[in-house]
Amino acid sequence: MFYPLVNRLSKKYGKKKLMIVSFLFLIISFIYISFMGKLPFSGFLQLIPIIVLSAIPAAISGILPNAIIADCAVYDASQSGENKEALYFGVRSFLTKFGTALSVILLPTILAIGKSIENDSGIRISVIIAAVVALFSLFALLKYNEKKITSKVNATSDL
Repeated sequence: MFYPLVNRLSKKYGKKKLMIVSFLFLIISFIYISFMGKLPFSGFLQLIPIIVLSAIPAAISGILPNAIIADCAVYDASQSGENKEALYFGVRSFLTKFGTALSVILLPTILAIGKSIENDSGIRISVIIAAVVALFSLFALLKYNEKKITSKVNATSDL
């Protein structure tokens, strides 16, 4: 539902700003999840903010990372004279698979701390860890120089 909006907003505000918003929503939703069940209103009502907070970063992260990688690949090709698009997307796929494998290894270990109704500390710790990882990812994104890359990409596409 948000995909067309993401496309329009990225043209207006830039991909980096939308990714920053995505990370902020993601971090807020992870922190909020860590308090779920302890809040003074019904479980159903506790889900509504998660649906809203999660839909926006899902739409943004479903579109923009690949677009940013494509921009970086075009920029690199304009600088080096070599097309390495496959390398860029290969590295992204490797890192995605590495992150997935790492989470498959770590999550059960963290959940062993507590994954029941009586002891849910493992579940709460896991979402806090996810928020910290998202925060580190946000810091890495802040180093991305979108203006430099897109100015060269736009100049290349005008040719």
